[in-house]
Amino acid sequence: MCGFSGLINFNSRNSRSSIDIVQRMSSKLKHRGPDSEGLWASKLGNIAFAHKRLAIQDLSAAGAQPFTSSSGKLVIVFNGEIYNHLELRKKYFKDFRFKGYSDTETLIEVIEKFGISKTLSLVKGMFAFSVANLETNKVFLARDIFGEKPLYYFKNKEDIVFASELKSFTGYPFLNKEIDYSALNLFFKYSYISGTSSIYKNIKKLAPGTYLEIDTKEIKKIFIRQYWNIKQEIISSKNNSFKGGINEAIEEGDRLLNKSVRQQLISDVPIGVFLSGGIDSSIVSFFAQKESNYKIKTFNIGFTNSEYDESKDARAFAESLGTNHEELIIKPSDVMSIVNQIPSIYDEPFADATQIPTILLSRMASKSVKVALGGEGGDELFGGYSRYNSGVRLYNQFKNIPPNIRNKLLSLLRFASPSRIDLFLSLIKKIPYDTSFLDQLSRKIYKLSNLTGFESIDNFYNSIRSSNLSFLNDDFKPAMDEGLLYLEDSSQAEFMMLNDTYDFLPNNLCKKIDMASMASSLEARLPFLDRDLFKFAWSLPENYKISNSTGKLVLRKILEKNMPNIKRSHSKKGFTLPLGDWLREDLKEWASDVLSIDSLEQFDFINAKTVQNAWSEHLSEKNNYEYQIWPLLMFLVWHNNS
Repeated sequence: MCGFSGLINFNSRNSRSSIDIVQRMSSKLKHRGPDSEGLWASKLGNIAFAHKRLAIQDLSAAGAQPFTSSSGKLVIVFNGEIYNHLELRKKYFKDFRFKGYSDTETLIEVIEKFGISKTLSLVKGMFAFSVANLETNKVFLARDIFGEKPLYYFKNKEDIVFASELKSFTGYPFLNKEIDYSALNLFFKYSYISGTSSIYKNIKKLAPGTYLEIDTKEIKKIFIRQYWNIKQEIISSKNNSFKGGINEAIEEGDRLLNKSVRQQLISDVPIGVFLSGGIDSSIVSFFAQKESNYKIKTFNIGFTNSEYDESKDARAFAESLGTNHEELIIKPSDVMSIVNQIPSIYDEPFADATQIPTILLSRMASKSVKVALGGEGGDELFGGYSRYNSGVRLYNQFKNIPPNIRNKLLSLLRFASPSRIDLFLSLIKKIPYDTSFLDQLSRKIYKLSNLTGFESIDNFYNSIRSSNLSFLNDDFKPAMDEGLLYLEDSSQAEFMMLNDTYDFLPNNLCKKIDMASMASSLEARLPFLDRDLFKFAWSLPENYKISNSTGKLVLRKILEKNMPNIKRSHSKKGFTLPLGDWLREDLKEWASDVLSIDSLEQFDFINAKTVQNAWSEHLSEKNNYEYQIWPLLMFLVWHNNS
């Protein structure tokens, strides 16, 4: 795991100047690679690479980058891990003498032997890399199929520059940091910037499953090529549907998960697991411990508010598994200590509020390990989100009701303020029965009551994942989505699972965990994001994933098979946090200052009056606007620090 930057110049810049630029860019990435630094420039100075290394495999100098191939024709900078690189060595390089045993060396030699396209079909891993072919005068930028590793690029009349993070571009002296207001609108809509945009107009993200081909002799010869198509992969998997029964599916899922975790344990440094207490991270923890010769370390974040806390489940599972378990119970003071640091961690407005526990979890884990496995991806592949079951039911029940009547019915959900609902629930919870299913009920009710889109499933999907209350003036440029993907003969749940994997996963979940972990020089790996596991999941009948209003059926059965005596809470809380309460209490003074009239009125596209009214209603507990207020806070803090 590392960070890199690079430059391709089309106007005869000398090599010293090119190296100076990429070195300045690379200096912003020290957190991604604190172990060593490398620089390289071509003889003409038209290509330059800089690399910051976090040494994970082959800690010796034999794994240092930029790395030159054995022939001297190729030079690479690489961020990520190739999990099957030893298998590739064994299969294709029986008589080849490698300098060391890093996956970087394997990757560059595979590229030299087979070319970029075939290499990308052979490797399994998470990665972003740039490789220069000095013989053909071409440079390739590539990104993994799920978008686990970030890669940004920028082009003007003289240069193409690229880097692992946006902050690196501040080291490029000719950058115009102009805000892309269409991307900003998408951020306010979804709490993250979707598609291939960034917050800056001229800086783009390379899409997952694609590579950029650049002819260094002619700036006009730049091509984006797709090497992995998610729709085609799903269609192929569904056409080769799983033929066995549920028991065979459990066995195959067990085998593939075990294999993926085993591959991702490859490392020359200590490894741990983020154990949330949920199904996905519990499965990863089980297989990690099974494949380890020592007690693995597991890490958990909990909350003082029991409605959001799953630390007891995580602790009980860790005890049953026999891991070395560490936990941190977040206090509001912990949150206050990092809210102003979030812009420097994420580089652009980003408002998935679970970024807070993810940052704190990464900081805790980085004190004792350099690699941590997580459970992200299980929901998207195996139908875990509630929108895939209860959301679909809601859509089908409401879609044929006239909009005016439907909106009135939904507004009835707000029969009382959040504070009154919570007071009523506090009385009910005193009865001697399991009432965990009522946890976070007022929050869920107010989120549900804001839904507006029922005209079509794509309209509903966009509504369920957006804030549905705008603080923007009507004349602000409307958000232009890059478009949803559609599958013929797919269910409503599959439509959402496809688009969550296509956009939400890389641009929200992967960004959240990559930036949070790398800010602490920690490598995060996600075993669910595996090609073979993806194909398997999409080959299954839907009722093997979503059954009787419960998602992830196969995963639940796999965990039951391997840990039959473990007891779990009846209600899954999800990785959520008491943000609404924090904003009314410990974060109140900070948020009020950020949302001051003076702060809001510097932006002509923000309706300051609407914001102030919503903030007042939130503080008085007349309404719950945490999902709307947090993105605005994150934008304002980012803008004030950019």
